[in-house]
Amino acid sequence: MIERVTPTGSQDAPAVRIAAVGDRIYAVFSRWTATLPGGDRTATIVVVRDDNGVTGGPGTRFQALGANGSAVVTGITVPFGSTSLGVERLGSGLSIAVDPNNPNKLFVAVEMVSAGSPRIIVMRSLNGGQSWTQVFATTMASGLPALSVAANGTVGLLYTTLENGMLLTHFLQTSNDFATSQDEVLSQFVNNNPAIAGNPYIGDYQDLEAIDNIFFGTFSASNNANGALGFFPQGITFLRNFTGTPNQPNFQLTNLAGGNVIASIDPFFFSEAAIFGVPEPAALILLGFGLIALAAVGRKKSLKRT
Repeated sequence: MIERVTPTGSQDAPAVRIAAVGDRIYAVFSRWTATLPGGDRTATIVVVRDDNGVTGGPGTRFQALGANGSAVVTGITVPFGSTSLGVERLGSGLSIAVDPNNPNKLFVAVEMVSAGSPRIIVMRSLNGGQSWTQVFATTMASGLPALSVAANGTVGLLYTTLENGMLLTHFLQTSNDFATSQDEVLSQFVNNNPAIAGNPYIGDYQDLEAIDNIFFGTFSASNNANGALGFFPQGITFLRNFTGTPNQPNFQLTNLAGGNVIASIDPFFFSEAAIFGVPEPAALILLGFGLIALAAVGRKKSLKRT
């Protein structure tokens, strides 16, 4: 058990995220404090820590930051009803990552509401979660954050924005805790085109993991890569049938018989070398999987293949 407080907002949020270095394990969750008209909540974001690989007795686990954990940020409004990102519902936007070289240095990305619009903030701790400082905040409507830290200390942030009526998936990297950064757009497509058929639209969360100095990520987006309704600025390889050229007007998805297939939301995978501390950064690889259904379609984190 990592939650030992009865939340005054009736329950906690669905998302519980973890990060670990050796025997030190962190978990972060959103403790709801009140329900607002329309469904959004006020909340406290809480981090708990275990320093012994969860090998202690039941009454001692995840209490290195006190029985009730450490408050990352308090008194914020988090989306869960009235605030959305275009047609994309929000409510599971939470991520945590720890520096593999320093177990006391960790980051938490939080989806919150500011002036009626969703935003992402990133909080940093340098003392194992005891105290926190904000190091990054988006300035446009945004959500679905995912964090990871590479072996060389580069921090990666995967997130989605709503800009000029389009949903854009971004991949940001920084080597100095967001003082400066490089931000690439991986995908952009017209919001609600294809039309929403059910919630979630592009998934309740995205995922980013670093192995050594390579980032691996998954997200979902429109597969209508005709250059106008959908576009992949870094290029795209489709592992499914199509005619024409991706990102060009002649692009068309097809079935095995050569017939046209209407546009839908697909899962996509990418990998990219950490740009800082690597002599020759590897080219970004972006793949669209078609009928492989990845974890980004529901609040429960799992991997499914159909």
